[in-house]
Amino acid sequence: MKKKTVLLTFVSVFLLSAMVVTSVVAQPRIVGVTVDDWFKYGDITVNWSSNDPNATIPFNLEWMSALEWIKLTVTDVSGTNITFQIVSHLKNATDGTHDDIVVVDINTGEGSLYSAWAISANLNANDTIYSSFDYSTMKINETIVRTYPDGVRDTNHLNNTVERSGIL
Repeated sequence: MKKKTVLLTFVSVFLLSAMVVTSVVAQPRIVGVTVDDWFKYGDITVNWSSNDPNATIPFNLEWMSALEWIKLTVTDVSGTNITFQIVSHLKNATDGTHDDIVVVDINTGEGSLYSAWAISANLNANDTIYSSFDYSTMKINETIVRTYPDGVRDTNHLNNTVERSGIL
């Protein structure tokens, strides 16, 4: 009888702790932008390598490595979905406007090709950038204070290496 009581107590404590951990981890995702807000990414670094001597850099990585900066302007916010207009400036001094609809759900990470350009406003070190999708295992490394033209603010820093085999 004592063994059953101890086992039942252990299972109850385990389930209770699982519920507490789940409620702490599952924080709500918050959109921190409004229509006409914009942000600009610069100093973009892309490294690519392959063990295949005949391999060529995939197009999406080649394009990203040619970027000097990319500017995203918010055109719509609906729930946790953010829609952007993108202007990119390549290192060879050309600008390009992307006319396709660029959208990201800051909760799941689902959206168009540029999903990882926007994340929830309330993340801290060790939080995942999205709750699902390909980026659900990527975690914020640290939150640092940075100075921008409009003032000082906390900025999340993520440094991530992705290793894949086959075609990207």
